[in-house]
Amino acid sequence: MADTSRSTIKGVRLKVISIITAAFVAVSSLALIYVSHVYSETQNSFREEEMMMAECLQSCRDLQSASDYLTDAARSFVVTGSPDYVAQYVQEVETDRRREAAIDDIRERLGDTEVAQTLEEALEASVALQEAEYYAIRLKIESSGVDLRSFPEVFQSIELSEWDANAKADSQLAVAQKMLFSDDYHKAKDVISGKVDKSIDLITQSMVRNREENAASLTNMHGLQYILIVFVLVFSMALMALLHPLVISPLENAVKSIKHTQSMPLKGSYEVRYVAASFNDLFEKVMKQSSELKFEAEHDPLTGLYNRGAFTRLCGELEGTGYTLILVDVDKFKTINDTYGHDVGDIVLKRFAHGLTDIFREDDLVFRIGGDEFAVILKSNEDVLRNAISAKISHLNSILERGGNRRGSNLPGFTISVGVAFSRPEEDSDTVFKHADSALYEVKRGARRGCAFYSEEV
Repeated sequence: MADTSRSTIKGVRLKVISIITAAFVAVSSLALIYVSHVYSETQNSFREEEMMMAECLQSCRDLQSASDYLTDAARSFVVTGSPDYVAQYVQEVETDRRREAAIDDIRERLGDTEVAQTLEEALEASVALQEAEYYAIRLKIESSGVDLRSFPEVFQSIELSEWDANAKADSQLAVAQKMLFSDDYHKAKDVISGKVDKSIDLITQSMVRNREENAASLTNMHGLQYILIVFVLVFSMALMALLHPLVISPLENAVKSIKHTQSMPLKGSYEVRYVAASFNDLFEKVMKQSSELKFEAEHDPLTGLYNRGAFTRLCGELEGTGYTLILVDVDKFKTINDTYGHDVGDIVLKRFAHGLTDIFREDDLVFRIGGDEFAVILKSNEDVLRNAISAKISHLNSILERGGNRRGSNLPGFTISVGVAFSRPEEDSDTVFKHADSALYEVKRGARRGCAFYSEEV
């Protein structure tokens, strides 16, 4: 293929495929990274929401626990009269303040929501119930007959009703116990518990909704990840299917062509075709040069016939087969050179070479093995060839005597002497050559211009 034809080569360019592949890989990778990031962020947000809701639930329980703690402390003091319970009660109300802390925590996390409002109502109910607990504790102190100044100031400031203040100790204790253990007190406690339970239910419902929403979001993200992965796999398979006819298969064929010393087929991508075209161009040049070198190595530059090297090689290949060797000499060729010059001598040799190839068949091989020495190999050694060879040589001599062609010529006339030997299976090529040369010698030793066949009697 000529160099100019490479400019007309068409085909899919690997550069385009590589750009598309790089773009796809970049986009799909970024998409996967983004989806994975969103998936991770959604999971983290879900965990944070779960933790926040759990802490909100704990705040609700803390309010309930603090309210129950105050009830237990007040009741325990009324029953036992131990001032430690009063200290615990005051510690909770004035220092620990778990009920208020629970409300603050809920409002900070959820804002002014229904949960916060409901829990606020629970706190208000607990504070309202706290007044009854203060009064019952004050009655217990009064009925015990202990010094009121030994108790916190908050209880010193509580004034008893005239009836309760003038009642006997047993009556005061009975009133105090009734206040903390009556149905009205239990109903007030139930109101607090109901408000707390409602807040817990609201938070639990919100948690369930968040879980469902987050689960749906995570499921969608997970599905999108699978879709992207499948898309990448499909693209990879499609890319391999595309590269096989564009690159892999052409390269395999190229390897086969190189192994079998053949030109490459122009198939595949633009780059592969261009390389194949370049290789074929170089291959044709090398083959042409190789053919020319081989021709020059085995052919005589003057006559174009096979040379001595080709003659020696072919004789070796024909050993053990039946063939006929004909050795030919131009009679008195030195005289022609001396008389007419070497240029004319060369023309005589070329005309003679043409004459030899003309009288023998195309599959007969004609050689120039020396200056004016020629040889012909017939790939048969049948005895019936004698008459045909003799006739051919006689006819050729009649032409050469007239100047090298049938119509006459201004070239000098000349004759040839011929020796023929038929090979035998047990003879090597040197022996056959010697036999043909012996027959030729017999002709040259005589009158020349003739043809002799080697025989054992010669």
